[in-house]
Formats: sequence, structure tokens, C-alpha cells
Amino acid sequence: MDITFRPIGVIHSPFDRIEGMPIQPSGAADVKGRIVIDAAFAEGLDDLAEFSHIIVLYCFHQSNGYALDW
Repeated sequence: MDITFRPIGVIHSPFDRIEGMPIQPSGAADVKGRIVIDAAFAEGLDDLAEFSHIIVLYCFHQSNGYALDW
């Protein structure tokens, strides 16, 4: 079975180089990032403020030098 997905937004962080980028969330506890969702999906986020947590699935599409062999 193949699963195909299409991005609905983009995650932005202040990190643009590997140097200084934390490898664990605790290393960036006070760092703010943001997720920009495509306007076509905005209606689906109407009640998001009612939730304490969300799950974000993401793809490291700009990662170079590593490969997972299946």
C-alpha cells in the first residue's frame, strides 16, 4: 500500500543552519516557531483554540546526507 500526502502548510523556525540547531525540543524550550496553513484549509481550524494539543506531521524535505533504507 502506498500513502500519498500533500502539504497543507509550512513550518517556520528561526534556525537556518545546522550549527546551533537543537536536536531535542528541550534545547529550544523558549524558541518560537510558526505554522502557516494554506488559506484553503483555514475553515478546518475554526475550533483549534478549544484543543490543548495538536499533532503535526511533517516531512524533512530539505534534509541532505541521510537515507533510511526500507
